[in-house]
Amino acid sequence: MNRVAEADNVDHAPAAGIIAAAGSSKRMGIPKALLPLNGMSMIERLVKSMIEAGADPIIVVTGHAAEQVRRELEGYPVVFVHNERYDNTQMLHSLLLGAAMLDKGTERVLFCPVDSPAASVDTMKKLLLTDGDYVSPSFHMKAGHPVILSRRLLRSLQEYTGNGGLRNAALEAGAQRRFLSVDDEGILIHANTPEEYVKMCEWMNTNMRE
Repeated sequence: MNRVAEADNVDHAPAAGIIAAAGSSKRMGIPKALLPLNGMSMIERLVKSMIEAGADPIIVVTGHAAEQVRRELEGYPVVFVHNERYDNTQMLHSLLLGAAMLDKGTERVLFCPVDSPAASVDTMKKLLLTDGDYVSPSFHMKAGHPVILSRRLLRSLQEYTGNGGLRNAALEAGAQRRFLSVDDEGILIHANTPEEYVKMCEWMNTNMRE
């Protein structure tokens, strides 16, 4: 496993941001994108962080509660794409729908599921400065979100027909995954269940993340 000690010291063209916010949140019981987190919703926090990090454009893939998500992000410079099959497809499908909206000149994507909004803006900036087809941040040897994906890899993922999600699809495509070590536990914080959501809120309050 190749591990990156620090971000590459080179200039990069701007990368787009893609947020997967299509899931029906069955385990949570209510739309995760709209859950409050330190004064704003999860989806707003993630969009705001990506914008501050420099990702452009920001593409939000909606599904369940699509109109509510759109209203929540009124005034933000985001592009929406709707996953009509959100109830019977995996997150990889949402990622590829978002990737289909990329401008021709966009070669890299900062990708994150909406239930993982706790990474710092600084971590996102470091990821945007790191080369690789598939780059994950890591904290104490554990990988988290968001990740950097190259357009080249996204093209290859279109051919994937398995059920293993992004990691398995990237492996099958022959992508070498790189790991960027960061001092940011937020990359590991996610909320798939009410219990995890409570822990996320407690962690955010303790760490005073704006």
